[in-house]
Order: sequence, then C-alpha cells, then structure tokens
Amino acid sequence: MDSSEDKHIVNYFEKKLIDFGFETPGIVYVNEDWQIHVNENHIKNIRVWLELIEYSQAVMEKLLSALIVNLRLGGIFINDTDLFQREITKILNSNIAPYYKKVKQLTRIFPVYFNEIGAEGEIRNVTTSMDEISHREDRLVHFLRKQVHTESNNTLIGLTKMVFLFWYDGKLETLRPYLPDDVYESINKKSEWYAPVHKMLVDMCRQNNCTPDELLDIDYPTFKSYLDRLPEKNDRDVLRLNDIRNLYFLLKEKYSFDTEDIIAILNRYPFLNGEEISRFDQSLQQNNYERSLKMIYQFMNKLKQIIFNPKPSESWEKHLP
Repeated sequence: MDSSEDKHIVNYFEKKLIDFGFETPGIVYVNEDWQIHVNENHIKNIRVWLELIEYSQAVMEKLLSALIVNLRLGGIFINDTDLFQREITKILNSNIAPYYKKVKQLTRIFPVYFNEIGAEGEIRNVTTSMDEISHREDRLVHFLRKQVHTESNNTLIGLTKMVFLFWYDGKLETLRPYLPDDVYESINKKSEWYAPVHKMLVDMCRQNNCTPDELLDIDYPTFKSYLDRLPEKNDRDVLRLNDIRNLYFLLKEKYSFDTEDIIAILNRYPFLNGEEISRFDQSLQQNNYERSLKMIYQFMNKLKQIIFNPKPSESWEKHLP
C-alpha cells in the first residue's frame, strides 16, 4: 500500500473536499421570461470533481463514490448546450479499468446519450402538433412546447408527466412551482382545453382499472386500444393524448436509457453489425428470452472491449448550418 506523504496529503484534501459539500441543481424554476433558473455552480462543481477524478482514479476513489451519491440524492441538471459528452469521453479515456463498476454507475446518471441538440425530429413534430391543435390558445401546452424547443434538458420528462397528471386530477397547485405567473393564471379547468381531455383520461383509467402513472407508462398499442374503446371521445383530444404520451416517451428515450424500440436504437450505431442485431430482433419477436439474454451479454462484452481499448477516443461535434 502506498503510504507516502503525498498519498496522505491527497487523501486529506479529498476528505476535506467531500466535507465541503456539493452544489446541487437547487430549485429549478422558470422565470417570467420563460427561462430556466438553476444553480449555475452545479455543472461547474461536476466538472471540477470529474477533472480531479480523471487525473487519477486510484487517488480519488472516494471522490468518485461521493459524486455518485450526491448526484443520486440531489439530482442532476444538464442542458443540451452544455455539451457534456466531452466529459464522458475524457472519463472513458482515463484509467477506468480498476473502478469500472463505479465509473459505469456514474456515467449512467448523465442524461447526455443523444446526438441531436435541442428539439429536433420527432420531438419537434410532436410538440408542434400539440400546440397547433389548439392554435396556441392552450397556454399550458404552448408553454410546454416552448420549453422543449428552447430549454432542452432532462427536467422536461418530469414537466411533461406533470401536465399529463394535471389533465387527469386537475390539481393545478402541483404545477405552480414550475409555471410562470402568466401561464398559471391563464389555466381554466372549465375550458375546452381541459374539461374534455380530463373526462377522457378519467374514463380510460376507470375503464381499465389503472392509475394515470400506469397509463402513461404502457406501450403504445395498448394505450391506443384504451383510447379506441372509450365510449365518449373526440378526435381532437384523442390526438392530444397521443401526442403527449409520445412526447413523454421520446424525451425518456433521449435523456435516459428507456426506449420503445431497442432495435432502432442499436441500428444507429456502428458497434454491432446488422446481422447480430437482426438475430437479436428475431429472438425478441419469438419471445425467446433465454437466447435474447445471452445475446445481450455478448453485446455487453463486445462493448466492454471497446471501452477498455487503450487507444484514446476523440470527441467531436457536428455543427449544423
């Protein structure tokens, strides 16, 4: 064991740094200009600790554990424009082999595994559809669309879910901390943008003996079948419910590891060949769980070899015109 004076000094510094505390995101709220307010020292704190950890994991293992705990307990806030993928590249280029499990725990926390900055593709299509249905008269949905388009970050998953739950239970006070005054005061539960969709959601949950949380998390074919069986519905609110449910899943897919179509995700990357992915897809379609699980472990081993490759990886950014 290394008991040198330098080692003791570093350990003392590490302990004092952990005791000093960690900057959490704090209370995340939207000001009257519809801009996100968050503790700006949060992301700085993460970057400083990561730089120390990357310098030598063997010396800073306790700091690595402390960062995992703080992010789990205090939450994490990273904007798309923070380009935090660079930090992930630095971590993987450092000597992670002795502490692979802890590094994997840490990197899983970061909501940065996507390749489109901001609201692009299906996310933009869905939010635009939601807003245009009401001709931008539904201020709550208009606010949600603007947040998705201009303040792209991982908190949008929770905001989308809260809007869905509000449509079910009408508890406007639960949205109060997340809305600017002008939006909050514009919401009328007797309006055409709330009353019909509220009734449909209540009927869907009652008819299928499920909670709104459970309803939001089911697969799309089941969700659609619940909508189709409603005795009273209208086309406009059917589309609105489809859109908000799809937005929720698209945001979860972007900022977490949840997905409705793992095969489509695997096909985006060059690490596995098409034949392997096709065999895996076939195994899933056949409900052959044992073979599917074996293939997943094979994929994991293959990816682990890439991660442990001593050749440094280069981070790069795609600049849009």
